[in-house]
Amino acid sequence: PGPEARYEQTEAISLAFDNKQWVETVKYIERFQQLYPSHKFSHDVSKKLSVAYLNTNQETAAASELLKISRTDDNVDYKIAALWKAAGLYESRKNHPAAIKAYEEYAAAYQRPYPQYMEAMQKLTELHALVQNEQRANHWRNRILDTDKTMPGDLKTDRTNYIGSMAALQLARQEHQQYTSIRLVLPLNRSLGHKKNALQKALNLYGRAASYGIPESTTEATYAIADIYHSFSKSLLDSERPGHLNAAELEQYKILLEDQAFPFEDNAIKFYEKNLAHIKQGISDDWVRKSYGQLKLLFPARYSREVMLEPYINVLH
Repeated sequence: PGPEARYEQTEAISLAFDNKQWVETVKYIERFQQLYPSHKFSHDVSKKLSVAYLNTNQETAAASELLKISRTDDNVDYKIAALWKAAGLYESRKNHPAAIKAYEEYAAAYQRPYPQYMEAMQKLTELHALVQNEQRANHWRNRILDTDKTMPGDLKTDRTNYIGSMAALQLARQEHQQYTSIRLVLPLNRSLGHKKNALQKALNLYGRAASYGIPESTTEATYAIADIYHSFSKSLLDSERPGHLNAAELEQYKILLEDQAFPFEDNAIKFYEKNLAHIKQGISDDWVRKSYGQLKLLFPARYSREVMLEPYINVLH
């Protein structure tokens, strides 16, 4: 078709678009792109086509069109918006592979604005977890923490802090499970070394989660730290005994283990009480209540619970 026919096509597109005749707009643009795939106006009509697709509930087609625009447009802000919209459309249609690909493309290309970059990585942790690819989900959780560590404070928001805190918390839960699975068996030095390493990894991540000051992750992390110390103390006391010891030697061995366990018991107490102190800030969730429950049970001979907890008891009951 010659220039006159092409002009008529573009006029028909503009008229249909301006009058919000979306079905006709789609038909005219698809025809135009078929006839003139390399024409300089193809890119402009592609933007109109994405709008028309959205208005005719063709979200997957709209996402595909927006993805093309995000790779070819000259305006960076428009490219960012188009790619983000495309990823969101794929996600809303539960096309998880396409959504993951689009969010990964976004994360690779745009680290500013920082809050939206963090949102992209958060989306990737959620989507990979949804398709049960925990390894990739953890990759993005670690990326979130590594990125956040290097960012100036003035770029961070309450939302980016929340995302960082949740990433640390999820990684900490996994390390906590790994720590719990390690039993203290003979030879004790070897299993003790493995359990201590797992303990330290979990504590570091829970500490990182709590450092953001997000109440819902801080109370869980604080309780979990106390629980790890408490369970480590119990694991030491319940650890497998050497078979060659006589009764007197076993008693001495038990005393040595108790000496090793005491500092961990003490740390558990401190962190349960630290969680209880959140009540003064108006925070009293399940983790705070569970901490109170543990404090009522732990070491009553060494700590006057009722005296120490008196300021909090009325709040909890």
